Amino acid sequence: MLVVSPDERWLRVLEVTVRLGGHRTVSRRSVADALRVRAGDVAPRAVVIDLRARWSTEEVDAVRVLLDGSTVPAIVILPERLESERSRVASAGATVLISPYRPSELYAALSPEAAATSDAAGGSAAPGISATDSRDAGSSPRTTAEPGTGTGAAG
Repeated sequence: MLVVSPDERWLRVLEVTVRLGGHRTVSRRSVADALRVRAGDVAPRAVVIDLRARWSTEEVDAVRVLLDGSTVPAIVILPERLESERSRVASAGATVLISPYRPSELYAALSPEAAATSDAAGGSAAPGISATDSRDAGSSPRTTAEPGTGTGAAG
């Protein structure tokens, strides 16, 4: 899971939230940085871009470039004051969440089928991985890359 935020605090919050949902993370500090492929990078299963701290027309354009022709699900988080920009960002092919949002909304956007299964069963365990969803399960350690390094450490 590629997690992008120019704000260190929100980047860390997203990393923890996404990991609690059962996914591994690779972090970047900007959309432009996310566009640069690094040696050892693996294509992400999804992209979460947090524009709460710094939003600009250039960032939205960079999101469009990042998502152009991509089949990878993308979630863009906007601050409440920019809800009017929802359609512009959605037109780039992203699911838009307006902050504040519940972690369950992020999990549902990342894995709609797992959220539906959890809701149908009445469960409230961390969505994103179910008994039949083993995409990130197994014996391999979770990895989290330090922003700007592209290298992972066991987590």
